[in-house]
Amino acid sequence: MSEADIETLRSSRRILSSVTVHAPITGTVVRRDASPGQRVEAAAPVVSLAALEPLWINIQVPAARLPAITAGQAVVMPAYGVQGRIIRIGRTVEASTQSAVAVAEIGSASGTIRPGLAVLVTIRISQNGASQWSIPATSVVRHRDRAWVFVKDPRGFLARPVQVISESAHSASVRGPLATGDEVADRGIIALLSELAAADKD
Repeated sequence: MSEADIETLRSSRRILSSVTVHAPITGTVVRRDASPGQRVEAAAPVVSLAALEPLWINIQVPAARLPAITAGQAVVMPAYGVQGRIIRIGRTVEASTQSAVAVAEIGSASGTIRPGLAVLVTIRISQNGASQWSIPATSVVRHRDRAWVFVKDPRGFLARPVQVISESAHSASVRGPLATGDEVADRGIIALLSELAAADKD
């Protein structure tokens, strides 16, 4: 109740048949939590409000692609022609899906995009001046919470850390200390990984 309504009630000692409830924020009513004639307890919700411009969307990002995602990157929803940006990236990975939630802020496309809608989004990954290489997926191994590839050298195969940008069943896109002409091992990886693990112990 407003201060004027409270003062009117105090002076007149008369309960009005209706009361104007003022919302603490500007928004749109998305759910009615009480019905006419219902007794409402103190602090119980009467209606639920939501700010529908802009919207926040939750994006399921596979764990393998998290290193390539940063706050501020552009997000595009092709079906609606809407663009936004990532504002937060979850620090935990869901065990069942092996993905983390990135939150992006977007426009509502004049109300076309509604809360609860399942949508497809594209995250634009900036190059940041670093070269990106496409290699066989079997060439990438995980060790010490990092991704590695083995590059041919006159002394044998040397392990080099890389950042996996994207990965499929057959190929992977990576960034790292690679050069044109480098030969990357795609067979015998287990033996090379064993040598890397043994070198760590030494």
